[in-house]
Amino acid sequence: MVGFCLLVTASVGQDVTLRCSYDVKHYGGLAMCWGRGPIPSRGCGDEVVLRTDGSVVVSSASERYQLKGEMGQGDVSLTVMQVMDSDSGVYGCRINIPGWFNDHKHEMRLNVVAGPPHPVKLEVREVKEKTITIQWTPGPDGGSPVTSYRTDFKNKTTSWDTALTTEGIGPAQTHVTLIDMRPNKGYEIRMFAINSVGLSEASNVVAVTTREAAPEGVPLDVQLQALGPRSIKLTWKPPRMELRNGVLRGYLIRYRAYDSAGRQFRQWLQESVPATSVVLNNLRAGTQYTVMVQARTVAGVGPPFNAPPCYTLQEVPRTSIEEPTVSVPAPEPTVSVPAPEPTVSGPAPEPTVSGPAPEPTVSGPAPGHIPTALSPVPTTSTEEPTVSVPATEHITTTFSPVAPDPPLLELLEVKDKQVSLRWMSGFDGGVAITSYDLEYKVENKPWDSTQRFGGFSLNQTETTIIEMHPSTYNIRMFARSSMGSSQASNVRAEEVAGQDGHPAAGQDGHPAAGQDGHPAAGQGGHPAAVAGPVVLVVLLVAVGLVVAWRVRRDSWFTKGPQRFRNAEPLSEL
Repeated sequence: MVGFCLLVTASVGQDVTLRCSYDVKHYGGLAMCWGRGPIPSRGCGDEVVLRTDGSVVVSSASERYQLKGEMGQGDVSLTVMQVMDSDSGVYGCRINIPGWFNDHKHEMRLNVVAGPPHPVKLEVREVKEKTITIQWTPGPDGGSPVTSYRTDFKNKTTSWDTALTTEGIGPAQTHVTLIDMRPNKGYEIRMFAINSVGLSEASNVVAVTTREAAPEGVPLDVQLQALGPRSIKLTWKPPRMELRNGVLRGYLIRYRAYDSAGRQFRQWLQESVPATSVVLNNLRAGTQYTVMVQARTVAGVGPPFNAPPCYTLQEVPRTSIEEPTVSVPAPEPTVSVPAPEPTVSGPAPEPTVSGPAPEPTVSGPAPGHIPTALSPVPTTSTEEPTVSVPATEHITTTFSPVAPDPPLLELLEVKDKQVSLRWMSGFDGGVAITSYDLEYKVENKPWDSTQRFGGFSLNQTETTIIEMHPSTYNIRMFARSSMGSSQASNVRAEEVAGQDGHPAAGQDGHPAAGQDGHPAAGQGGHPAAVAGPVVLVVLLVAVGLVVAWRVRRDSWFTKGPQRFRNAEPLSEL
């Protein structure tokens, strides 16, 4: 008997199963076959895709045709792997049951339609500080060509709801670079393929961590404290977490003293420390110091924090403090002298005393007299001795803004008549630097003939001078602020080679040679050749005037005293 025809629909690239079974408990294991097209009266037709002997598969037209059911339990369903458009059509299942016209037959129609693409296989190709390059291997297109790809990436600690999406990747591409990533940050990335039917399932997820970079943030809360005439304590906090760009390996401390007499800063000194504090020792007493702090990772050093100027304390001269001496006045000696006996020529009358006779009191011994009886009355002062100690000296310092320090100029590259430069700012003088100016000239010419470029912004640290004639150039730079322009930076002498590898002479090179092979005189010659004769003439005229004056003076003195008419002698004046 023949079962009615069933319709089975599948998308391109999917696995589809066509059902067929029999009662193995009743019949035992039976041979069967699967064929393409309607089932004929005998056999499975001209195109047999699979055949069994009741226990195992004895033939198969392709590895894509498989029996995945339990054959021992009568399940002989056909599974077609990764169906294609060409797999569409009628399929027949015939089970050979003993006896006339007893075969069990099932027919069904497979309809293969286009579907979404299969997921791609994603992998990481290259990782840098701020970029990640990924590549992929496309899967089946689902019966419809892939039109584009889409990538999702997110922080590895968050959900895919927070992912950022990059769309519009062309179907011919097999790799792409994701930009604007953060250094030293973990990401997860997945990809989708898109065709006219829809979106594929997500690809495998790749996890990647970008490389470390130099910090982008400055140290925070920088504090300076003068501990004495020779030391300053410096403390700070790390940069903001999102601006560290890696694991902090330490800090670079740069400091220098200001020479108030010469009105210029001394040479930079530096220290590298692992902690967030340091004491700078062996400094100059009573001196202003400028300090910069920079965070450091394995990739490099971050931008500097320019701390406010700090002054070391003045040195206090050492003085010896003597022990206080307390003077206790000696007690006044008291001398008791007996009263003299009265002398009476007659009977002595009884002396009449209106009051007790005072005892004579001597305030001190008479000169040259030694007292015979002393009754010392010790007298002591109850006041505590007072010792005067100089008060602690308080030093108040003020700082007036000055013009900024010159920047430090470095050469990056000289190539194809181009000179690439980089500079680092110095101390800003107490106010913000507003711009930078650059000057360059041919080496043997004065700075009056310089080429000047101004207005480089505060954030710009590199530039390239183009279309330079072959010659040797002197290059310098200035920093500007509201207090004025800095002194010139260090001067770079760089050679721009011509086509033959040497600087060309002439208008922009060295001075042109004359007929005798020496530099020609005039505008390109040495100025001493013209100034020499003029100086000689001036000297001769001056010497002549001096000699004439001395001769005239000697003639006055040899003629004796000279007196003007109607003049009086000096003694009469």
